[in-house]
This record gives sequence, structure tokens and C-alpha cells, in this order.
Amino acid sequence: MKQITVWNRGWSPLDDWNKLSLPWGPLTGWRASQTQGVSPSTETQWSPAIDICEEDNQFVLQAELPGIHPKAFSLKVEQGVMTLSGERKRPEVKEGRQEYRQERLHGNFSRQFKLPADASPEGIKASFKDGLLTVEIPKRPKPQPQEIVVEVA
Repeated sequence: MKQITVWNRGWSPLDDWNKLSLPWGPLTGWRASQTQGVSPSTETQWSPAIDICEEDNQFVLQAELPGIHPKAFSLKVEQGVMTLSGERKRPEVKEGRQEYRQERLHGNFSRQFKLPADASPEGIKASFKDGLLTVEIPKRPKPQPQEIVVEVA
């Protein structure tokens, strides 16, 4: 079985407190104060969530890319390394609109994966539907024992 590294998106002890400071939170009423609201540092590096599994004849990678146009990301394989990179742009802010909270991250991303030795990069197929990128990486056929006929002289 192949090793898969699980990445924890992180937890902060302030997460529960932040829930209470939502503009519609139970303690603050509907409106937030001027000191609460949109964080100025939302243009940060982010990474899409990735799942990788192994089946009998292939590996399957799925990446969550909600809100990203298919032309805004690329998938490449070079020297046994698959790279998924792209950008999620910040939505345009409408004139006269007050934003109280912005949790969706924007900006560039890049993820790299070293393909297993038994992967066949020539046959990779990718599809994109409803914000989910699915990449199917076929396995090379296992070498079969070959019987050698010995000629008698």
C-alpha cells in the first residue's frame, strides 16, 4: 500500500471566538462593529483540498477547485512530477457594498506530486465538473513471467 500524507488545514483556539463575532452571531446582533469584518490579508497563498486513492489499475487524484474557471489552472507532468497550479481571483466588490467577513481565500496555488514508479504518465486522463478536478493515472502493467524455450542441439 502506498503512503499518503494527510494535511490538516489547521485549527486555531480563536476559531470558536470568531464564530461568535460574526455579524449575525448571537452575541453581537446582526451588524458588526467597524473593528470587525474583512481581514486585509485575504490575498494569501492557498492550497486546494486534495484526495488521492489507489485502485487495482490506476491512481485517482481529486482536487476541489470551486469558483475557478477551467482555463485558470493547469495540470502538467514533467520528469515524474505532476504539478497542479493556477489562481482563484478575488470577486469584484460592488460599489456601496459593506463586507463584514471574508473567509474564502484567493490568489495563486501550486501543488506537486511525485508519481509512483508504477504510474504510467502517458495515459493520464483529467476531467473537471462542478468544481471538482478528477485525474486518473493508469498503472503500468505488471511484468509477467516469461518462459524461455530451450533448444536442444
